[in-house]
Amino acid sequence: MPNGFDVNPDEIDAHAKAIDATAATLDAAVGAARARMGHSDFGAFGFVGAFWCNDLMDSATEALVAAQEAGQQHAQAVRAWAESNRVNEESITSTFGSGQ
Repeated sequence: MPNGFDVNPDEIDAHAKAIDATAATLDAAVGAARARMGHSDFGAFGFVGAFWCNDLMDSATEALVAAQEAGQQHAQAVRAWAESNRVNEESITSTFGSGQ
């Protein structure tokens, strides 16, 4: 019972995979945000609105990138935690047996 509670490394791995799926969605969103239209693509009437729209998209892109980076860091931390618990569980089991 590391850290004061019982954990299952396989469940932690499953959580990391769920985080990876969310990170993949964020990757796609960041890619789409970076591939947005240019100022001239809005036409003559939309030129002024294009500056406003792209300015807002810059802020949104920054937020998406921050979320993407945080998700990647979280997934790495969860995987490291799972591996640490797996090693601890295996070493305890090999030393003391399965307890059954």
